[in-house]
Amino acid sequence: MAVGTKKPDEENTVTSGIERTLRDGAEEQLARSPKHYPGLTGQSPEQLIHELQVHQIELETQAEELIKAKLAFEESRDKYLDLYDFAPLGYLRLTDKGLIAEANLSCATLLGVQRGNLVRASFSKFMSEKDSDQWYRHLVNVLKHGEKQTCTLTLTRGDGSIFPARLESIRLTSSEGAITVRTAISDITDIWQIEALKESEERYRRITEELTDYLYTVTVQDGKVVNTTHGAACSAVTGYTAEEFSADPYLWIRMVFDKDRDRVVRHFSGVLSGKPVPPVEHRIVRKDGQIRWVRDTPLLLLDAAGRLVSYDGVIKDITERKVAEEDIQFKNVILLTQQETSLDSILLVDENGKILSFNRNFIELWSIPDDVIASRSDDRALQYVGDKLADPELFLSKVNYLYIHREEKSHDEILLKDGRILDRYSAPMIGQDKKYYGRVWYFRDITERKRAEDALLRVNQKLNILSQLTRKDLTNQIFVLNSYLEMAKKQVAGQDQVITTLQKGVHAIQSLHETIEYSKDYQDMGAKLPKWQNVKMAMLYGLSHISISNIQHCLETENLEIYADPLLEKVCQRLFENSVKHGDHVTRIRVWHTVTPEGVTIIFEDDGIGIPQKLKEQIFLRRKGPRASMRSLIFVREILDITGITIKETGEPGKGARFEMTVPKGAWRSVRKVN
Repeated sequence: MAVGTKKPDEENTVTSGIERTLRDGAEEQLARSPKHYPGLTGQSPEQLIHELQVHQIELETQAEELIKAKLAFEESRDKYLDLYDFAPLGYLRLTDKGLIAEANLSCATLLGVQRGNLVRASFSKFMSEKDSDQWYRHLVNVLKHGEKQTCTLTLTRGDGSIFPARLESIRLTSSEGAITVRTAISDITDIWQIEALKESEERYRRITEELTDYLYTVTVQDGKVVNTTHGAACSAVTGYTAEEFSADPYLWIRMVFDKDRDRVVRHFSGVLSGKPVPPVEHRIVRKDGQIRWVRDTPLLLLDAAGRLVSYDGVIKDITERKVAEEDIQFKNVILLTQQETSLDSILLVDENGKILSFNRNFIELWSIPDDVIASRSDDRALQYVGDKLADPELFLSKVNYLYIHREEKSHDEILLKDGRILDRYSAPMIGQDKKYYGRVWYFRDITERKRAEDALLRVNQKLNILSQLTRKDLTNQIFVLNSYLEMAKKQVAGQDQVITTLQKGVHAIQSLHETIEYSKDYQDMGAKLPKWQNVKMAMLYGLSHISISNIQHCLETENLEIYADPLLEKVCQRLFENSVKHGDHVTRIRVWHTVTPEGVTIIFEDDGIGIPQKLKEQIFLRRKGPRASMRSLIFVREILDITGITIKETGEPGKGARFEMTVPKGAWRSVRKVN
């Protein structure tokens, strides 16, 4: 505590003590070195006593002044000690090693440690772990520079709690050259809290300004609106500023879309009655004329009597959500329409075996009872349809396999006990995020189609038999007729005109025979299903039926396969025959292909005389002509057309024939053979 004014008794005691001390000291000093005063020689005793008394008074006066000065000094010292110990800042004197040499009471209080325990303790132990390096750098800078150094870090109290502190340190050098550091410590918790609050407020302001949602407050008195305030973000949503809303109390209702206004007025009439109401969604017309969707959520504030005094509202722009909902609704309508108008029976099952959706055709195809469908259980539906299957075990095993192997697709046919045949197709439902959502099943009754296919197959078989019998009979009769003509030629020897006529008949019979043989090759056109075929192998098979003499051939379609009628081999044969018989001087035939945006184009070209411009299309038409091979190109086009393959002649007359066969997408593939 500070030293106050001393009492009189205390002062007398101090004074007498000082006098004794001074007298004892003076006598001791005089005994050590006796002095002579010549000026006093010859003076009477009275004079000497007078001088001594005067000198004594002078000494007493000086002693009193010294005592007063000492007391004033002690009082001042005590005051400064009080200011030092109880200052709002913590003060430390540190050695150049960072050890505490001296600390005031405020410092001990800040650190939560008794002052006696601070002396000779390392100040670094009061640093938080994350700030230890920062304290070390601060101490080094203080010792290195003579100017004041400042840093902010986190200190740890004796009880383990932490607080932010600001350190201001300066280096001191004593007269003996000893270096110490004077440090002032400030607890800046309040400053940090204020700065954090300012930062939070600034962050809130930025968020508020950037939000497309905004708040408003409506003050109500006696059931009537008396004041409305809108948040700053109202401009982003409505285009109107908060000041415009304040200036025009009815602006908020006028900006509501005409067709929604009555509904909104009724809604807020309920709010003014003090009854809780749900949020309302409606359209508004922005200041710039845009129509936007908003969601208005009112929050009521009632007084103790239950009367409405105000309500706060949140306006949220939900235009994007509404547009997305309308888009989803539109797509759902399209999907539902497609599902219900589809010729297929459709069933959707999720990953847990729950029926998500189905169409009417599915119910009618399987005659599934209402209670089974109402259960939404795929297991119950499978159990019910199992009784209708010719082979339920095979059916269920395939279903279970597909549910386990989620990524696989399936296409097969199912035979029912009543004789019906169903086409079944299944595929997984995979989202853009690669998540598996379930499986879709398509069923179609193909009983009539299968019966028609079987009937057509039987008709084709019968027609083939009839064609074979007819061709055989015609061949026999041609042989007989040809024999009679040969006999007639011998009988009319020497009659040149008759022989010429007979010779024409022989040529006609030979032409008829070639036509019959030609039809033999093509009687199966379209009778068998198309299949994938290697183009190079088909060319080689076609080439094996004819002789091309010394004509070189180059087949550059090693890995190309196309989906075509089984008579593709005959197509290749006729193309080679055309070059051999009508190319005149053909020495080389080349077959290659190129990929185009439409599919793939196969080019068959030779180096013969080519085909005249006027005949480029006629060679594919059904017409009379002297050469059967030219007529055979009719069937080439017909065979290729079965699977959508087109052919045209694009060669330059005089430089060779060039046939381009265009195979559409999905009807070709490149397959590398693996030995």
